[in-house]
Amino acid sequence: MESFVRDLGYGLRALRRRPGVTLAAVLALALGLGANTAIFSIVHAVVLAPLPYAEPEQLVALSETNAAKGLERERLSPVNFLDYRSLTAVFADAAAWWQPEVNLADAAGEPLRVSAVETSSNLFSVLGVQPRLGRSFAFGRALHGTANEVVISDRLWRGRYGGDGRVLGRVVRLDGRVYTVVGVMPPGFSFPGEIDVWQGLTWDLAGHSRSAHFMAAVARLRPGVKPARAQAELGALTRRLGAEHRESNLGWGALAVPLREQVAGSFGPALEVLLAAVSLLLLLACANVSSLLLALAGARAREVAVRAALGASRGRLLRQFLSESLLLGLLAAVPALGLAGAGVRLAAITRPLDIPRIGAAALDARVLGFGLGAALLAVVLFGLLPALQMSRSGMRGALQEAGRGLAPAGARRRARAAIMVVEVALAAVLLVGAGLLIRGFVRLVRQEPGFRPEQVVAVNMELPYNLYGDWRRVSRFYGELLDRLAVHPEVRAAGAASFLPLAPGWRIAYGLPDRPAPAGEQEPTAQYVTAAAGYFETLGIPLLAGRTFDRRDTDRSPPVVLVNRELERRAWPGGQAPANAVGKVLLSRTDGIGPLGSSLMKSHEFEIVGVVGDVKNDSLAGSVEPTVYFVQTQFPYRNLEVVARGAGGPARLAAAIRSEARRLDPSLALSTARSLEGILDQSTAQARLLMWLMSSLAGLALLLAAVGVYGIFAHAVGQRRGEMGVRLALGASPARLRRLVVGEGMRLAGLGLGLGTLAALVLSRLLAGLLYGVPARDALVFTTAPLLLLAVVFVACDLPARRAARLEPREVLRADG
Repeated sequence: MESFVRDLGYGLRALRRRPGVTLAAVLALALGLGANTAIFSIVHAVVLAPLPYAEPEQLVALSETNAAKGLERERLSPVNFLDYRSLTAVFADAAAWWQPEVNLADAAGEPLRVSAVETSSNLFSVLGVQPRLGRSFAFGRALHGTANEVVISDRLWRGRYGGDGRVLGRVVRLDGRVYTVVGVMPPGFSFPGEIDVWQGLTWDLAGHSRSAHFMAAVARLRPGVKPARAQAELGALTRRLGAEHRESNLGWGALAVPLREQVAGSFGPALEVLLAAVSLLLLLACANVSSLLLALAGARAREVAVRAALGASRGRLLRQFLSESLLLGLLAAVPALGLAGAGVRLAAITRPLDIPRIGAAALDARVLGFGLGAALLAVVLFGLLPALQMSRSGMRGALQEAGRGLAPAGARRRARAAIMVVEVALAAVLLVGAGLLIRGFVRLVRQEPGFRPEQVVAVNMELPYNLYGDWRRVSRFYGELLDRLAVHPEVRAAGAASFLPLAPGWRIAYGLPDRPAPAGEQEPTAQYVTAAAGYFETLGIPLLAGRTFDRRDTDRSPPVVLVNRELERRAWPGGQAPANAVGKVLLSRTDGIGPLGSSLMKSHEFEIVGVVGDVKNDSLAGSVEPTVYFVQTQFPYRNLEVVARGAGGPARLAAAIRSEARRLDPSLALSTARSLEGILDQSTAQARLLMWLMSSLAGLALLLAAVGVYGIFAHAVGQRRGEMGVRLALGASPARLRRLVVGEGMRLAGLGLGLGTLAALVLSRLLAGLLYGVPARDALVFTTAPLLLLAVVFVACDLPARRAARLEPREVLRADG
């Protein structure tokens, strides 16, 4: 230990004698270690850490699939859910919910829009979490009950009720209906998202339709049951249901996915890619530091010779040089922890993209252990090779290398060449990955959404049931509101719809009277949307044939619908013109399905009066689905998105909508206004953030590779001055000498590019699920990225080569004489 302490002291003095090299090495390592620790902290919180529920590994999320319709994880039919819950051999229990937004009104303050779920009574028992105050729903073993009970979040309890324990028993109104607060959940509990109110289910799941898919579910596996077995049981059940209920279940399957995977969602793969990328960046930083230390080996040849002459063994020299590397790692660890802590705090505060559980990211013991392990590994990676090279030379070799004008030892030259190959290969992998993400993002943002988002604002409204129980009153309210907005000076156009673009509506079966589905076969499905007159004009959705909704469409006029171009293509595939659908009849299948089923129109036959353009109605990356638009005067809907277009800016448009709504009903609670441009940007936010982060890492990798290559060749040229002088004296032209140096570098770069490209071909599969419209082995990216890196390496090699070509042979030989 005493010897080790002396080694550290000597190493510290050695590092102080080389402040430039020390600073460069510490900065490179701190950047790599800090980025790795920060990203690992987030990955641990979002992907790896167990969920805060009882035995979370036994929880699975249930969803439905339909390959023929392109639906990978669709919401559940409530009746199907009951069948899945009956698989008691694999499921101990299962809970289901759907997610409305509701108005909360009580004596504690102004009406408030809150995020809520209406859930079966067993949700908290399935999760193994109980309220911190009060109790859960008192429905016994039944999934629903007649008592209107709610449980609220700790955040709502503290924010609206000041943490008052007397909140239990308080009466609140949700959309005008009276509920009693029976419990408060623990701090931090927010399942299945940022939820503030859990309503007990008051309607029977069995009384719904198998064709309506709008619920989510979680199930707890029985002890010892694995998700694979549950999936097999679900597969057998869904095949039987498809045979028994062909009209509603044919082609539908069910998925049981570990809840942790479901919660992480698409962020899990993206974060894993980022962790892999920063790991490559750390390896590149280690290669840079290793090349710096190797460059110092020649300068320290006399020191090695003296220490060897005084009796230092090779092991003693190796320990000395490794202790210096350890000091470098320790010096880098301090700023690395600072960078990691700052990054984690920034991510927790800003919560980019609402990444689930990111607020739990912290530099805890496990994360610090990872950082320490990464630092020690880095020390081995960047320190071992130079230490072996310097300790191997011994006294005789060191004295020779301390002489004048001799080329560096062959082993050290090979080591430098290997480091350069590694640097180029690592940079190539990161550049290709960034290139693929950039190409995918460009393809994504160039997608035509089907509407014009500029200068459009949306405000969500939910009319309370106690005041708007009559559907005609609902229709009159929205009609009067849109009439007022139409003449408002800030508004050029206004409309409303139950679902905005990029948000899926109700997927419901429809029929065609002249082409009924074969007996036992499933009818086609479409997204059902209620829209008011003016909606299509406000969003700039083009009318392709017929007309849009107008004042002639009332609850007393013949029932009408609009369809999009995709439905027209599928229903009447033979024709090219959208007018093929105009005048045809569409059969509605909305009986008993939510507000749409409670329409004023009792007829199931609707005339198609127009065809509108396709709108991306799920996500910008998804395909367009068939869509049926009902008019709100015939299919009223209490919850609508009111949209307005105007040149005055989002704030003034939102104020116009709010002021006119307040004039009609001062008691309404209105949600925060959203611009359509913001909604469109949000749909690409994850792809954009990942692209910028990967591009930044690739840029740093390119910079580190350029600096590393330049450092290696600048030092190599300096060590070979004598050789260069002899070549010039014997008649070699400066251009030939320059080609010699650059050619050596480009050969090594070519080898590194080849290895890096092969590695990128293998690792690009990790990005396949994050790319849009771009193959993981895109030829353009795999061509341009290596060419860019090759150009940077050429410049890094050419600068020392130019300096070598300008040497004066006489001065060089005189200096070596």
